Amino acid sequence: MPIILLTEAVKSRTVLRALALSFSIKSRYRSSQYHRFTYSRIAEEYHIGRDKAKALIAILVEMNLATIQGGNILF
Repeated sequence: MPIILLTEAVKSRTVLRALALSFSIKSRYRSSQYHRFTYSRIAEEYHIGRDKAKALIAILVEMNLATIQGGNILF
């Protein structure tokens, strides 16, 4: 991950949380792919609200760190 991206993330708590979610999923799933993806499933697994999960993933997609492909999400 580029250092400039991490420097920018430190300035925004929400972006930092989105990156933490991404790293957590990448560490739990070897392929970095979350199968049968739903916002509710991620929210339940990480003990956050569905709206929060949706917002964090939207940030990751905007930063090109995640892509949603059908029923899967790839980090």
